[in-house]
Amino acid sequence: MRQVLRRFCGDPALADDIAQSAFLRAWCSLSELKDADAFGGWTKRIAVNLCIDALRARGRLAAAVGGVRDLAETDGPAHPDLRLDLEEALARLGDAARLCVLLHHAEGYSHPEIADRTGIPVGTVKSHIARGTAQLRRLFGDRS
Repeated sequence: MRQVLRRFCGDPALADDIAQSAFLRAWCSLSELKDADAFGGWTKRIAVNLCIDALRARGRLAAAVGGVRDLAETDGPAHPDLRLDLEEALARLGDAARLCVLLHHAEGYSHPEIADRTGIPVGTVKSHIARGTAQLRRLFGDRS
């Protein structure tokens, strides 16, 4: 969970704080869990929602509601021999784009689910995912 949160917020200390808060909230709400097999997904959902709230409180999602940042204009093209690991590549995305890309590709959320959880309009979520994914492909030199 900490690794997922670190990818979402890009701040290891904040991710650790959110993970701790998520486990505390899960412990306090354990009686609400109907299916013990769903514990992992349930706690991850709590953590993701806490992360979204934390980013929103810090004003890091505010720019996403106002419009989509054009990543192609802000970052230069990657050199073919440039090898970035996933964490470094994700760190190059804007906060809202990174969050949308991870919620969609890593966590399997649909566009409407992401919009509902983040407060970002569905069209903007789609743009963040498309542009963020394209940026990651450029960073890794993926021609597909």
